[in-house]
Amino acid sequence: MIKVCGIDDVILSCTNSSRMGCAGYVIRMGNDQIPKRLTMGKPDGTRSQGRPKKRWLDSINAYMNAIGVRNWREVAIRREEWRKTQWVFCRVVGTTTHTGL
Repeated sequence: MIKVCGIDDVILSCTNSSRMGCAGYVIRMGNDQIPKRLTMGKPDGTRSQGRPKKRWLDSINAYMNAIGVRNWREVAIRREEWRKTQWVFCRVVGTTTHTGL
């Protein structure tokens, strides 16, 4: 879809880096905060039959697996370490769009 739309890889990696920044922010929120409950919670009930929908957390897990981070939620709690992880991710995907360091 991205190639069909003509979106450049740099824009995509910048978006991915922003998602990671948002993930760190949400992880550091209190458990009673609505954004955390919506993104980290698991809804009750069942879904319709077919392929499972890709969730926001699925993409974050995929990014972290790509750079070898298995305990990303623990890393995200420590803000400076999370920023370094974002920087590593940007280096792995071949761009330097993350300016947090």
